[in-house]
Amino acid sequence: MQKKKILFMVAGVIGLIAIGIITYALTQQPDGSPNITTGKQTKGSSSADVYKKFSFAPLSGVSYVVTTTAADGSVSTTETDKNGNSRSTHTINGKKSTTIAIGDTVYECTDDKDCKTVDSALTPEQLKEIQDMDDRVNAKLEENAKFVGKVSCPGGTCAEWKVEGADTVAGVYTFFENGRIYKIVTDGKYGSTQVYEYKDVSVKAPSV
Repeated sequence: MQKKKILFMVAGVIGLIAIGIITYALTQQPDGSPNITTGKQTKGSSSADVYKKFSFAPLSGVSYVVTTTAADGSVSTTETDKNGNSRSTHTINGKKSTTIAIGDTVYECTDDKDCKTVDSALTPEQLKEIQDMDDRVNAKLEENAKFVGKVSCPGGTCAEWKVEGADTVAGVYTFFENGRIYKIVTDGKYGSTQVYEYKDVSVKAPSV
C-alpha cells in the first residue's frame, strides 16, 4: 500500500493526480506478485501486442526513473528501486522538496536536508477511493485509445497511442516494444511530459 500512498501524494503536489494513479497502476501485478523482467529495450523482446492493444506492462520489481516536466516548466523526478522504495524531488516556490518512502516510513526533506518523518496513513475508505479512481482511469484510457503508429525511441522502435476525450487523461502515450511505458504527454492546464528511464536505482533512508 505504501507505493500507492507516496505516488498519490507526489501527484497531488504537482497537480497530476491522474498520472500518479497511472504510475501506481504500473507497479502492480494482477496477483500482487513482482515483475522481475528487465526494463531495457532489447532485441528479441518485441511483442506485436503493443501495436494492437493499449495496455501498461507492470513495473513492480523494476528500478526506474520518471522525469516529469509540467506545463509551467517545473520539473520533478521520481526514482523507484526494485524493492518499491521511492524518492521524489520537486521544486515549489523556489524550494526543493524531497519525499522518500522506505517500506512503511515516509520522510519529507527540504533542500536535501531538514528531513523528518511524516504521517502518510490513509484510511481504508481513502485507499478504496484511490483504487476505484485507478480502475475508472484505466478503463477510460483503454476505451478512448487509438493507435497512431510506430515511432523511433531510445533502443529501437516504440508504439504511439493517442487518447482523446474530456472524461479521460487525454494525451499521447508511447510504449517500448516490450510493453513498458516510455513517454506520456498530456494536455490541458495541468498537462505534462513524463519520460520513463529503466536503470538501477538505490533509495536509502535519510538522516533525521
